[in-house]
Amino acid sequence: MLNYVINHATNHIQTRCNQFGNEIPNYNINNSINSDFLQSGKKKERETILLADREAPLGWVYLRIYKDKTFEFESRGLERVGDIYAGNVELKNDTIYFKYLDSIPKAGNKAILTEKFVSYFNGDYPERLEIKKSIIKTKN
Repeated sequence: MLNYVINHATNHIQTRCNQFGNEIPNYNINNSINSDFLQSGKKKERETILLADREAPLGWVYLRIYKDKTFEFESRGLERVGDIYAGNVELKNDTIYFKYLDSIPKAGNKAILTEKFVSYFNGDYPERLEIKKSIIKTKN
């Protein structure tokens, strides 16, 4: 099916170029379209250094911290797509500082990291997420 779409697009471009007296640039358009299509369909995988979550009354709360010092804090309900708050993270001793790109969730932007939990402490409510994976070493 993909080859059919690529060939159809190539023929359409060639027809339009011929109508206007232009030539297709001197490269293999099939490879270019195929490469662009395949690259756009790939989800970039990022290596996680911390995964934590908890079950919420009507869904889940997730925290993912990546090796590149970015993070995603996600609040997801049972029947809807979650709200994702993203940004950069900084770790000083046992405190995590979240620098959000946009709005800040009600859990806040600071948390204490222990061996088993990430505990937010400066938000509208205390939030505690259980660590499922961590390769972060704290300096206590």
